[in-house]
Amino acid sequence: MQDDKNDKMSAKEAGDEIINILDNYRKKQKEESSEQKTQTLNEKKPEEKPLVAFEKTTVTDSTSVHLSSTEENPEESDAPINPHLSDTVDLDALKNAQGISKNERFRKEKKPAKKFALALGSSSFLFKALFYILFILIISAYLSYYIITIGNDVFALVKSSSDVTIFVQEGSTPEQIASVLKEKGIIEYEWVFKLYMKYRLDEDSTFVPGDHVLNASMNYTNIIEDLTVENVAKGQVRIVIPEGKTVDEIIDLFLENGIGTREGFVDAINNYDYNWDFVKALDTLGYPDSRKYRLEGYLYPDTYDFYLDTDEVWAINKLLANFDAKFWSSYNPKSESDYNTSYKAIADSYGMTFDDIITLASMIEAEGNNAEDYYYISQVFHNRLKSTSPDFKTLQSDATTLYAKIYIRGITDNRELYQSDLDYNNPYNTYVYEGLPCGAICNPGTDAIAAALDPMEPGRGQAYYFVSNKAGKTYYAKNLDGHNNNKAKVDIDNAAIEAGTYIG
Repeated sequence: MQDDKNDKMSAKEAGDEIINILDNYRKKQKEESSEQKTQTLNEKKPEEKPLVAFEKTTVTDSTSVHLSSTEENPEESDAPINPHLSDTVDLDALKNAQGISKNERFRKEKKPAKKFALALGSSSFLFKALFYILFILIISAYLSYYIITIGNDVFALVKSSSDVTIFVQEGSTPEQIASVLKEKGIIEYEWVFKLYMKYRLDEDSTFVPGDHVLNASMNYTNIIEDLTVENVAKGQVRIVIPEGKTVDEIIDLFLENGIGTREGFVDAINNYDYNWDFVKALDTLGYPDSRKYRLEGYLYPDTYDFYLDTDEVWAINKLLANFDAKFWSSYNPKSESDYNTSYKAIADSYGMTFDDIITLASMIEAEGNNAEDYYYISQVFHNRLKSTSPDFKTLQSDATTLYAKIYIRGITDNRELYQSDLDYNNPYNTYVYEGLPCGAICNPGTDAIAAALDPMEPGRGQAYYFVSNKAGKTYYAKNLDGHNNNKAKVDIDNAAIEAGTYIG
């Protein structure tokens, strides 16, 4: 407000000064004009006067020089020297015009931010509070988005798994490495990776020149370790995980190949907060404490390449990424289907969750011997689950009972089942507990999962029993009598197998 007053006073003083100059100038002109008239009348010279006389006029308090013109008629010498300084000028209007012009210019020169600040300052307390809350929410949402995406880039919680080869030149700087990684799609935030390298690398650290095979799902630590001198001699190993392997058997494969520790893998499988949607859904769904491994059934069987210094979390995350790609996000690559859009409705129609489907698939994988049998065995289990008959209250799967014997009771020296095993009171034992076991009993492949979702009746119609011989041939039956007959066949087959006379 003080600035406005000062501007107004300055405008007024400037206007007054100009008006005083004009007043003095006009008075001076009138005096000179009057003197000219008197001199002309008194002199009465005989010579002819020029038609136009030019005279230099000095204006009081002014540095301007003006040319005046007079005609023969002295009466007309009262005409203004400069039409722009006419006596008809409204001085009061000029003062007002000058003041308005100055104020308007001041208003126009106000910056938008200053206008907004002035408007906000004069607003009500409620409006200010609402504006403040909205501002905080917008800033928080913006920061949250970047914190999440940056965190995912640093720790590789949810990133696609694909190998990319990069070439590191001799003497490459951290800035050049970050640029190459960004260009190849290994990292998303180049500036974050630079900061991370400053934190992790020593001043004398250098990068190993040559080709490096990196995976897009690697976190920043793995990337740096792969590229630095300390890891020149580290080896790489290929691990084949067959369908139907249990978590304990998969851990054994890692340990046999020099990767991680058992304690590290158990902790990574049961406790680590992975960012995959199906892991989050599983944690939200919940599972009983009797479940041995949280992620049993989700470690997708396949062939993998690992560095020997791979940590347990990253190794398990690689298997989970494959499960997500093969089942959860795009179960059938040809149709580009995924669980939520294509298979959830099927599971719902059975009254089953996705975890139930994986548990059933693990049973099918453990019981079956080939892809065709998977679909028939799946139908037997579905028939029993739907049945209201007291004869089929339990699934009576030998594979689940064997899991309880080996991995819960710890009896590993004998894989035969005895009556004591069938009577063992544990949620994995489907001879004792109704419905599905408390979790998967192995890690199924694509065929077993497909069979769990889409069962088929065996050739002779509806079946509630099945039994297989040592050669893998499976017999199906609708009732107990038929099942007992099939068991007799199996005994004969097995004897022939042991004697070497069996013809399948």
